Parts: sequence; structure tokens; C-alpha cells
Amino acid sequence: MYIGNDLGRYHQADLMRQAEASRLAGETASARAAERRATMRKVLSAAVSILLWPIKD
Repeated sequence: MYIGNDLGRYHQADLMRQAEASRLAGETASARAAERRATMRKVLSAAVSILLWPIKD
């Protein structure tokens, strides 16, 4: 099957791939969350400005 230290190297490489995938997934999730927050800020700002528009004039 695996000769010498090959098993250790394969296991280490597998752990590195898993860590990289986890890191990339976290970055993607945080970017999506930031985009959602920015969209909500824009929508809220537009709604408030529409509601307050008659008061300004």
C-alpha cells in the first residue's frame, strides 16, 4: 500500500487541502455577508429619504 512516510505525506497534504478549502469558504461567506449589509444600508437609506422628503420642502 503506502511505503515509508508516504502515508504521512498524503495525510498532511489532505489536511492542507481541507484547511485551504475552509479558509476560502470563510472568505466567500464574509464577502457575501458584507454585500448583504451594504445592500440593506442602501435600501434603508433610500426608504428614510423617501419618508423624510416632504419634510425637507
